[in-house]
Amino acid sequence: MTYIPTVFKSIQQKACVSGANLITAVNQSYTELSNEGYLSSDGTGTVNPSKLGVSLTTSTNIQGTGQGQQRVVVREWVPNFLRQAVYYNTVTIPLTAVTANLATGLTLGSKAYVNFLGFTGTRGPFGGSSLTESQTMPVLSLSGATVTASVNAAPYAGADGIVTVYFCLVDPM
Repeated sequence: MTYIPTVFKSIQQKACVSGANLITAVNQSYTELSNEGYLSSDGTGTVNPSKLGVSLTTSTNIQGTGQGQQRVVVREWVPNFLRQAVYYNTVTIPLTAVTANLATGLTLGSKAYVNFLGFTGTRGPFGGSSLTESQTMPVLSLSGATVTASVNAAPYAGADGIVTVYFCLVDPM
C-alpha cells in the first residue's frame, strides 16, 4: 500500500461576523481562507446579502470588516507544498470605476490562484433606483502577478460607490 500525504496540516470552518473571529492556532504564513458562502446579514434567513470582508490577521484571528456573516474555510498548508507564504491584501475600486488592479510584485508559479474573501462598500441606489446583487457583487481575476477586481455596474450619480475587495493569493508547488 502506498502512503499519500495530505497537503493540509489542518482544516477548520468558521461562521465569521464583523470583528474578531477566533480559530484554533495555525501557521499564519501558510494558511489560506476561502469564502464558502454568505449567511443572511440580519440573521433572519432572508435574502439580505452580506457586505463583509475577512482577513487572517493573527495565527488565531480572522478579522471581519463590514456587516453580515460569511462561512469561511481555513486551510493550513504543509509549508513544503507552497512556493511562498499566502498573500493577503485588498483591491479598492474607486467611486466612478468598475475595475481596479493591484500589482502584487510577487513571482508566481503556474498554479497560483486568488480566493475572494468578501467585500465592503456599496454600489447603492440613488433616487429610488436600485442595482441588483449581480451588478454589485465583485469578482476577482489573476493575470500574471496582478489581481483585478471588477463589478458589473458603476454607481448611480451621487451614490456611495467605493468597493474594497478582500482576497488571499495562494501559490502551490
